[in-house]
Amino acid sequence: MTSRITHSFAVGAAALTLATTLASCGKVKSSSTPPKAAAPAAGLDAGIVTKVTREVAEILGVDASKIGPDKDLIRDLGADSLDAVEIVMAVEEEFNITIDDASAEKMRTVADIARYVAAKTRK
Repeated sequence: MTSRITHSFAVGAAALTLATTLASCGKVKSSSTPPKAAAPAAGLDAGIVTKVTREVAEILGVDASKIGPDKDLIRDLGADSLDAVEIVMAVEEEFNITIDDASAEKMRTVADIARYVAAKTRK
């Protein structure tokens, strides 16, 4: 339990650092900033994408049909640092994996998460 709590705080700190960095760089969604082109979702495991989308929808309180694999969790879906921690924890629990902090910081979309999960579950 203590390990899980320590991990949660570490991931939370990483997500907060990421959110603060994005805000200071002007990378946060604004009406004058065009959406960033995300990597194509081709080749993703549909089952993993569905499960990740379900977790994200539940945590963010967003209709799952509004969550595409390439939607940015922060910019497009309004996730904050606490949401990011909750998403990481939910994915870890759903797929029985551990997501290291460096990888969690790089996960911007459902597709990013799905690719990570697929790589971890193939080992």
